[in-house]
Amino acid sequence: MFSALVMGRWALASSMTGVVAAMLVLGQALPALVDDETLPGPRRTPTGPGKSGLTTLANAENVPTRRHSAAGSAAGALRARPLALGAADGGSLVCQLIDFEGLADGAPVGTVRGDPDVSFGPAWLALIDADAGGTGNFANEPSADTTAAFLSPLPDPIDFSAPVTEVHVWYSAAASSTPITLTAWDGPGGTGNVVDTALGTTVGTSFDGAPCSGDPLGAFCLWSPLAVIAAGDQIRSVTLGGVSGNAIGFDDLLVCRQPPVFGGCCLDNADGLTTTEPDCTLLGGTWLGDDTIFLGTNLGFAMTGSAGTPRLCSTGTLQPDTSVALRLDRALPFTTTALIIGLSSLEIPFKGGVLVPAPFIIVAGLPVDGSGALAIMANWPAGFPPGFELYFQHWTTDAAGPKNLVASNAQRWTTP
Repeated sequence: MFSALVMGRWALASSMTGVVAAMLVLGQALPALVDDETLPGPRRTPTGPGKSGLTTLANAENVPTRRHSAAGSAAGALRARPLALGAADGGSLVCQLIDFEGLADGAPVGTVRGDPDVSFGPAWLALIDADAGGTGNFANEPSADTTAAFLSPLPDPIDFSAPVTEVHVWYSAAASSTPITLTAWDGPGGTGNVVDTALGTTVGTSFDGAPCSGDPLGAFCLWSPLAVIAAGDQIRSVTLGGVSGNAIGFDDLLVCRQPPVFGGCCLDNADGLTTTEPDCTLLGGTWLGDDTIFLGTNLGFAMTGSAGTPRLCSTGTLQPDTSVALRLDRALPFTTTALIIGLSSLEIPFKGGVLVPAPFIIVAGLPVDGSGALAIMANWPAGFPPGFELYFQHWTTDAAGPKNLVASNAQRWTTP
């Protein structure tokens, strides 16, 4: 078994090296290139007795035992559901909804994959409605049967892998857990500056007098919305204050960000700034698609360099034997860059910026052309399983960086 795992890792490394080599060879062969849904409303369904804890397994001291009785997946299996919503200013937002459905009763929520990823600390657990075979003492939940809760005295922060603009959530709280404060921060883990706060004062439990009942069971039966909103993508984490363990539940977390700030890639546009297809075609370029069909998910973390903010974009379908392209522009002209490729996200401070990929392959010394661009193209090979992920980020030599290096935004590719 051990030798098989080792061989699998080397096989993957060999395959990825082949992809990178093919991309570089093709690049060198082409010198011109080298250079409605809204937040669901709570249901209102009648009848049923209640208990004082959010989980029906809570004992007299309100310290719950736990079991994994209802069907579902373990932590890390969730993916957020993408949505497109209107913004308060009349613009549009790119949103994703996390409804917690699919997790097992009592399982850690973990990291929910999406754009961006949303990470819940170990205190956060999934609870399935007792009416659906779980241990949750709730009713009228905004979506299906699963909610999120924490049973420890205080919840962990919720972190976003890239900054977001808005965070909305529905909550149902006992009187002992109100008022609650939702706070948005511009740093991870509830650090940095406060961006926005929201206060929730609604009591949602029938045993505290809330005007609701079970469906047919469940005492946490009245759900209310709560939201924090920033002026642009500033929110890196949110925290909850004034709450008590096993006395408040959450559902339908909606996370929204601004649309990507750049358009598609024009492979041989001399200035590297064209963001519309007609302009690219007029210049005789090859258009690599707009934001809606980018191959990669933009993870952010670009730094400001001498020529602006380096931009990494990509296109393709990741179907076997189809072409893929990765293009860097807005980098310092006539310098060199290192392409970092990883199998997972690291996101650690590095050289005054954030290194996103956990380095698996590093291709150093790549030449940036006189327009500040570098394009790499290749055919995507067969053999990668669905859901396989790769992370990319360029680090370019540039005296404008704190340590003479400037990072591009990172990209994540996921095979279909």
